[in-house]
Amino acid sequence: MKLSVVVNTKNAGNTLADCLTSVTFADELIVVDMHSIDRTKLIAQEYKAKFFLHDDLGYVEPARNYAISQATHEMILVVDADEVVSDGLKKKIQDILSKKTSADVYLIPRKNMVFGQWLQHTGWWPDYQARLFKKGKVSWSEAIHQPPLMLGKVVKLSPEADHAFIHHHYPTVHSYLERMNRYTNVQAEHSLKGFADKVSVDDVISSFYNEFFRRFFVLSGYKDGIAGIGLSFLQSTYELTVQLKKWERQTESNSSTDLDELAINSLELSRSSLNYWLADWRVKHSKGLLLLYWKLRRKFKI
Repeated sequence: MKLSVVVNTKNAGNTLADCLTSVTFADELIVVDMHSIDRTKLIAQEYKAKFFLHDDLGYVEPARNYAISQATHEMILVVDADEVVSDGLKKKIQDILSKKTSADVYLIPRKNMVFGQWLQHTGWWPDYQARLFKKGKVSWSEAIHQPPLMLGKVVKLSPEADHAFIHHHYPTVHSYLERMNRYTNVQAEHSLKGFADKVSVDDVISSFYNEFFRRFFVLSGYKDGIAGIGLSFLQSTYELTVQLKKWERQTESNSSTDLDELAINSLELSRSSLNYWLADWRVKHSKGLLLLYWKLRRKFKI
């Protein structure tokens, strides 16, 4: 089967050459650009890619669907401009293409490089992506950061680093904060279009703490060192920022006279959750009487 590779871009001059070099085995290269002002177009032309323009909406999903529609071959591989197809993944894809397969969609693991290191926890591995598929079997929502719609038989590749995309996601803290500001604007606007309820005090407080507990404790962010710890806080700040941007866009202010009481109640709930997760961590790292002690503290969230 022949393969079309689809890449969406916006000022991707620093990463696009490495990306396209890694997919030169494809039968067709398609780049759909959202009006870059750097060397993106020139780099795409150097690799003989078919080049198209799409309106810049601040996020990729609508442009991705358009890019897929330009592909002419049966199999499509979607690659982000800051991703590289590893040699092992290339061989795996070529093996799939050489055989008659009943699968319609392949989920590919992705190694996310954040602040200079591969994050293997914090919810960032294996980070499966529906990126190799038969035309017409995968489409993306028009909303930001929503999972794609998949049709037919789905096969998940084994979670091996050799068979993964290499994603140079957030090289610096600055890059995270820049994207956070842009993406939270879009997400807040989309939420309001969906007739969202008024933002409450609990929404503001719990959005931060719930995401932090999930990233740091449930998804073991602490195992990724300072990068994982820092990203747990940053992603919690992302969720908090969405709530605050929704709040400032809503025309009616919260007129409750007992906001301080509501805030204290929400903080007490967050403290109980923190007590639970701290005790849970101790349970996993204790023995004997200490183990029993921490189990009791976990049970009663004290």
